[in-house]
Amino acid sequence: MTGTTEPAEPNESGESTELAEVAEPTELAEATETAQAGELAEAAELDEPVEATEATEATESAAAVEASAPTESAAAVEASAPTESAAAVEATEPVETAAPAELATPVESAAPVDLAERSLVVHGPRRPGTPRLEARGLVKHFPLHSGIGRGMVVHAVEDISLVLPAGTVTAVVGESGSGKSTLARLLTGLIKPTAGEVLLDGVPVGTGAKARRTYTSSVHLVLQDPFSSLNSVHTVRYHLERPLKLHTKLGRAARAERMRQLLERVSLTPASDYLDKYPHELSGGQRQRVAIARGLAVEPRVLLADEPVSMLDVSIRLGVLNLLDDLRTGENLATMYVTHDIASARYLADCIVVMYAGQVVESGPATRITDEPAHPYTQLLLSAAPDPARAETPVLRGRGAPPSLVNPPSGCRFHPRCPFAMKVCAEQSPVAQPVAEDHVSACWLHVSGLSDDQREPLAAAASNGSNASNASNGSSVSSTSSVNGATSATSKETA
Repeated sequence: MTGTTEPAEPNESGESTELAEVAEPTELAEATETAQAGELAEAAELDEPVEATEATEATESAAAVEASAPTESAAAVEASAPTESAAAVEATEPVETAAPAELATPVESAAPVDLAERSLVVHGPRRPGTPRLEARGLVKHFPLHSGIGRGMVVHAVEDISLVLPAGTVTAVVGESGSGKSTLARLLTGLIKPTAGEVLLDGVPVGTGAKARRTYTSSVHLVLQDPFSSLNSVHTVRYHLERPLKLHTKLGRAARAERMRQLLERVSLTPASDYLDKYPHELSGGQRQRVAIARGLAVEPRVLLADEPVSMLDVSIRLGVLNLLDDLRTGENLATMYVTHDIASARYLADCIVVMYAGQVVESGPATRITDEPAHPYTQLLLSAAPDPARAETPVLRGRGAPPSLVNPPSGCRFHPRCPFAMKVCAEQSPVAQPVAEDHVSACWLHVSGLSDDQREPLAAAASNGSNASNASNGSSVSSTSSVNGATSATSKETA
């Protein structure tokens, strides 16, 4: 009821379509005026003028915007009434995102943000145009249905936004249990996200059978163990021919030629020596190449490789990595390379995304991440990576093990292991901060404007209690010196 004339909808009357086809112009004009008059009469009976309707819609829109952006509203209230807003934030927000009471005038970069704002940080290579595959705010929680933690959830992936442009390789690195494989399966569509969406060429992925088949022909996953991903009772010919039958209309002769080309593409020559072999008759590297060839059979545009070389001998790993590099340039594929080995990620990838406990802690160009790591966890991974050119034995800058994702730590999830952990690290979850061009790090060491109380090292608080109980045996001297070392290291990292 905006004052514009609209034709009658086909669903309301079965005669409306027929009227549009055979009626004369005069009759059509009369029908239009009658419909318009009916709308005006209905508006008069309901006593809902156009201006009132638009005002109501505007009010509802404003209410919706206010409901969907609680952080902005909370920030506005905090500016006028700091005490009341602090209580409201503490009552409504989780512990890890609540602002500490000691911070009287919080800095904008240090203020807690909601999920919608955190999702604005997009990781991955920066390329012009629409990315081939994109993830927006992906979240995956696995509920526990039995055992001690029944009713709780595993926070496997938390708010990850990622882009995979064509012709690039994005490496996702991290320890076991960091959520790398879960992220790959979310992008493949094998599991459904708890929140967020996946876009292919800028279009959200549909849920219908036809949309699903189109998506699976464009996005292929290469699993870690090639022996388990191939059916042991079928030959290589069967594994290559089946996707050609499902996704193409090639004849028998054309399929045979296509299979020969696929095996030659992955350097398995002559093809006739491999087509009639079973998986157990191939080496590990040959099986992985067959798995990659099977994925290339439908000419995908995105390749998700979940640790494709971790189960291979060192002597043949380089061959598979060279194959992935060749597919990037020759096939213009958008590739995501999941790995534990940050050294191989530097060799192959354009961009490195570092994950820890289901979250992205750092991302940027591969050379910058490995040469100038900004996050303490990335420094820990690099110190653990073997380097023949290293003159001295590396000292691991971290301790302990990854946390439980059923009950993750408050604030920064790495703070129990971090040698530079401060008081704010245990209270608030850090937001990714730019540290260089296309390089971001989710660490409080890169946030300016923190108070002295927030910068207090966690080791200092622990050592104060230890000094009080162990002063008799002289342990206070050693604990105080360790605190001073941690404080100086924190100051250097912050500077």
